[in-house]
Amino acid sequence: QHELLPFLSVECLISSLCGFGICISSLLNGFGSVSFPYNCLIGAMHSPVSNEEINEVYVSLRRVEQKIYEETNNQSIQQHNPSKMESLASLQQDLLDEIDEMMTIQKSVHSTRNTVIGKFQKYLGL
Repeated sequence: QHELLPFLSVECLISSLCGFGICISSLLNGFGSVSFPYNCLIGAMHSPVSNEEINEVYVSLRRVEQKIYEETNNQSIQQHNPSKMESLASLQQDLLDEIDEMMTIQKSVHSTRNTVIGKFQKYLGL
């Protein structure tokens, strides 16, 4: 009977559990080896973005929007130089993208610095 069901032996059961444990451990280690450095280094790679810096970009955006408004009201410039309007629209989109990126960095740096490791690094002055 022992030869009929070799996979039910104690040795086989223990080795199966060990194999399953190693698979779970390797999955968790793989996730941790990618996630942990990213979470720790994002605060070091990105300097905190202050609200003043974001406001400066907003002011630039408002200037570009004002210039676009002035250009659309001035029909003669639109007819002679349509590329100027395209470049202003492109600049407007770039500024919007920059504001979005700055806010994303601000949130990620803030959340990273509020973790246990971030607080420890802040305590050490890193």
